[in-house]
Amino acid sequence: MPDLAGDVVEQTETTLLALLDAILAAHQGINEERISIEGDNLPIGPHALTTIALLLHELATNAVKYGGLATPEGQLRIEVGIAGERMTMTWRETGARRMSGASQTRASAAA
Repeated sequence: MPDLAGDVVEQTETTLLALLDAILAAHQGINEERISIEGDNLPIGPHALTTIALLLHELATNAVKYGGLATPEGQLRIEVGIAGERMTMTWRETGARRMSGASQTRASAAA
C-alpha cells in the first residue's frame, strides 16, 4: 500500500480469512462460537484489498445492525472456497430479529 508521506513502503499481501478476522474481531464478544470463519485462505492483492474490505465491512455492519449479530443469540457463519477458477463465499446469519413482512433470504457470492 502506498505511504501518504511519500516514503517507500514494502507491499505486504493479506489473505481473505485474515481480513475477515480483522473486520469481525470487534463483534466476536465473549462467545467465541458466535462468529465462524472457515475455508480456503486466499491471498488478496493490493489492488483488490480496499474494495473487498469495504464490501465486508458493509456486510458486517448490516449483520450487527439488523442481522444475525443484532441479537445476543445470533450467529454468523462464513465459508470461503475455491470452485475451479472462482472464489466462493457463503455468508449465513442466524438468530436475527424477524422484521414484519420480511422474507428469509440467503446470500451467496461467487467471484
